[in-house]
Amino acid sequence: MKVRKIIVTLILGLLLLTDLINSVGAESTSSAEALWATEQIVSDGSVEPHILAEVSNNMAISRAYAKAYLGINPPGQKVFVSANPKWMTDKYLEVFELGEVFRPGKMQQFSDCKSGSIAEGGLAGIFIMLCHKSWKDPPQLRKVICAHEWWHANVQWHLLNAFCCSDNNRMQIAGPEWLMEGSADVWALLVLNNFANSPDQEIAWLRGWLRGKVPIDFNLLDLNTRRGWREVSDEYKYEVVELANWMLMKTAGLSSFLDFYRKLGKYFASEADKIGLANASHWGQPMTEFRDGFFDSLERYQKLDEIFRSAFGRTMVEFAEEFRVSLH
Repeated sequence: MKVRKIIVTLILGLLLLTDLINSVGAESTSSAEALWATEQIVSDGSVEPHILAEVSNNMAISRAYAKAYLGINPPGQKVFVSANPKWMTDKYLEVFELGEVFRPGKMQQFSDCKSGSIAEGGLAGIFIMLCHKSWKDPPQLRKVICAHEWWHANVQWHLLNAFCCSDNNRMQIAGPEWLMEGSADVWALLVLNNFANSPDQEIAWLRGWLRGKVPIDFNLLDLNTRRGWREVSDEYKYEVVELANWMLMKTAGLSSFLDFYRKLGKYFASEADKIGLANASHWGQPMTEFRDGFFDSLERYQKLDEIFRSAFGRTMVEFAEEFRVSLH
């Protein structure tokens, strides 16, 4: 994930966060303790305690904001923290119940400390790779990384209630890739700035930054799938999807993202139930076959579009055109 540099007023942020913690904890001592101890940090024993404490605190901050602003407090996640690629790969394959065929690819991702995986988040856990160069950046960026993955794991995948190998085409069950990544970026920046962000200002800044960088024939829908995501230039795609999601938030509100993933999860479950997969193992072959190419059929793609329109007030095609016009 690539995030632009943002100036943060630390004193104001501390005051706002203190007020938030006090207001959330006012319900009762027991509920406050449960809130701030939800994520379970798992390490290989080689990580310094202050780093583990920083990760734990960053995860707790996202949880507090989610409860305060969205009214949700999803079940806790295991957060795996290490600088050891082999240990991280072992844990990844274990919790996602993946076979050895996935080991070389994950080892390569976790071993590449320059352009590999900084972190990954899913319903089965959050993985933070400390050897990555981005973890050596200022604390503000590390806070963004944690918030981004917290959103993936605790909002998107929790509401979808479906497991997924991170390397799959996300549109198989989770809708557009640009929505997955862009909404996680928006959440992370809201958390970073203590929810003081102005969508109008964010949109204006990003439009200015992107002017002249994006091809005239750019189509947001090309980023629907993971394959399409990989084929678009890193020079601008992160800012593009961030802009798209700020635009959705401005018109439909932050809760619209919850609405989208809840409805998509219910639809996925209802379709699985039709063929007797509702109570099947997430990792069994029938579920894999059902999941792969889930939205390839016109009927299911139209249902996805219907869910998108219900949450955000326009179809994906309509929004893609609106977005294209806003860029040029």
